[in-house]
Amino acid sequence: AIMFAVGTVLLVVPGLAVAFLCAWSFWLMADGDRDPVSCIKRSIAFSLAHLGPVLVFEIVDSVISSIGSAIGGVGSLLTGPVAMEMFAHGYARANPRA
Repeated sequence: AIMFAVGTVLLVVPGLAVAFLCAWSFWLMADGDRDPVSCIKRSIAFSLAHLGPVLVFEIVDSVISSIGSAIGGVGSLLTGPVAMEMFAHGYARANPRA
């Protein structure tokens, strides 16, 4: 039990933090011809600057994806594209030039 707790603290929690902060990097790269490192830096800066709205946005996105996974693999065929479209729309709203 102690090793599980240590593993969770050292691997899962930082992994969730990195996933949260770098979630926008894919959309930044698709939007222009930036290198990966600058996209990750901009994603982290954007996530930290808009911490509250981004946190709520990503929680709702995760819930939508989880609902599809809970239904079975077939449910993800519907909720996966909805979650991706939600991210694309959020990116377009956050970056008016997109």
